[in-house]
Amino acid sequence: MAYPRFEPIEQMYLCNLEKIRDFFRRRFSHELEITQAEIGYVNLIRVDDFSEIGKWFSIWKASQLNIEGLTTTFMEVVKDNDQRAIARLHHILQSVLTIDGKHKAYKLELTFRGLPKDKSIDGTIEFIRKGREKIVTRFTELTTDYAHQAWERLK
Repeated sequence: MAYPRFEPIEQMYLCNLEKIRDFFRRRFSHELEITQAEIGYVNLIRVDDFSEIGKWFSIWKASQLNIEGLTTTFMEVVKDNDQRAIARLHHILQSVLTIDGKHKAYKLELTFRGLPKDKSIDGTIEFIRKGREKIVTRFTELTTDYAHQAWERLK
């Protein structure tokens, strides 16, 4: 299965937002005001053993532990250049089995959620693009060089 790229998804999202805006205009004679937006990435990382966590994630150096299962959740406040809070970045890391139940994997979810500076569609798209950039940067920081090499990730 091909990795879903951001750009085509963004275009579909924009098209649907415009349809919703047009519906609000026709039905309610009211402009759409977006008061919360989010973008999320879910990554499934297959592993042979959950104790390999230190090979894949830079924040966890526990390969000496015999880990049977793991769930870690934390949030961070994201600020703009003026140090005002604009969003939260939610992190969820879980040990899971693949859908066929045959393989161990880590599921890393990163979700950027907050209030767009401008409540319009353009402001929301700008917010989502910032969120995507933050997620991609954080994913790179949370994962190891070993992981990047395994995925043939280009810098």
